[in-house]
Amino acid sequence: MSTYRFDKLLAPRSIALVGAVARPGSLGRSVLDSLRAAGFPGAIMPVQPDQVAVEGLPCVPRVADLPAAPDLVLIAVPPPSVPEVVAQAAAIGAGAAVILTARLGSGPDDPGPVAHRIARAHGLRLLAATASAPAGAAGGSAPVAAGSGAGVSRL
Repeated sequence: MSTYRFDKLLAPRSIALVGAVARPGSLGRSVLDSLRAAGFPGAIMPVQPDQVAVEGLPCVPRVADLPAAPDLVLIAVPPPSVPEVVAQAAAIGAGAAVILTARLGSGPDDPGPVAHRIARAHGLRLLAATASAPAGAAGGSAPVAAGSGAGVSRL
């Protein structure tokens, strides 16, 4: 497996959080709280169409509206929105993306496979679960990575 853009994935200097909302208990809010609690030293850029700010951080409506390409894009949006977010991340030159959304499907036209094809076509390092069960659980599988045109590989 290629190490293409692993630095952006494993040691990002900036993170765009797509699906950042102020609602306590939401996935996006939990991720934001975790980044702050861990002391992430870089820029955190919330992306949410219906918010102006999230927890004091200015928010933009779309990834395409970010002022600079982030090293990492964390995606916590409903499954149908995932391919468009991945396309925008690739278009602005993001280094890597992680899909936190579950139930992306496995058929060729489902959001997960479509997002992987988009990422591969644009050289965006992409991680996502391949099943709704966690890795190591009965019936679950390991995360997969797409990027650098090398296809999809198990981590």
